[in-house]
Amino acid sequence: MASTLSSERSATIVTDMSEPTRTRSKACARAAWLFGATLTATLLTGCSASWSSDQGKTISPKGSAYSYKVPHGWLVEKGDSYKVDGRSFQTAVSGQSGLAVVSVSQQSINQKITSSNLNSIELGYKSAAAKWQYPPSDWRKTSLAGAPALSYHRSGTSSGETREIDAYVAFKDKKVFYIECIYNTDTQRDVVKACSKVADSFVIN
Repeated sequence: MASTLSSERSATIVTDMSEPTRTRSKACARAAWLFGATLTATLLTGCSASWSSDQGKTISPKGSAYSYKVPHGWLVEKGDSYKVDGRSFQTAVSGQSGLAVVSVSQQSINQKITSSNLNSIELGYKSAAAKWQYPPSDWRKTSLAGAPALSYHRSGTSSGETREIDAYVAFKDKKVFYIECIYNTDTQRDVVKACSKVADSFVIN
């Protein structure tokens, strides 16, 4: 498939929907991690936000094609955390302790997604994901904000600690939307609940 992404570098949708590199503040503990090719722990130099809930606030970056509401007890991430190559309008919300993050982003392609090519686009995404260091499992067809979507789970380790991601990737018009919910054993329950809230309130404009 020859669909190309509207990003700084030209690449196919199959190869450019690849490993994200992201960092996060961890309850102002200056912790970060790389869930990608090496999955190693690193350190940040500062704390990005005070811990007051942004509950109910609608996140809708100017120029983006999506919006969602901040879950109860969660706050909007500040600064340059969770930047992923090839994506745009990247936002995130965090829990008050531990590894608890829900990140959202979108990506443009140069081909309109239709019922006739959706299957090949989904297969291309799965093919690329199978080459990641920690490939997804538990693939499911679903929907997000009325758009066809895939959901999956990823698991890896960093410094002996397990990191988990539950993710949605949705396809509409010439855009791809991502919701990635990141947690460990201690924060699983809170993140799964918040992830559901973000997905339920997610709107594609």
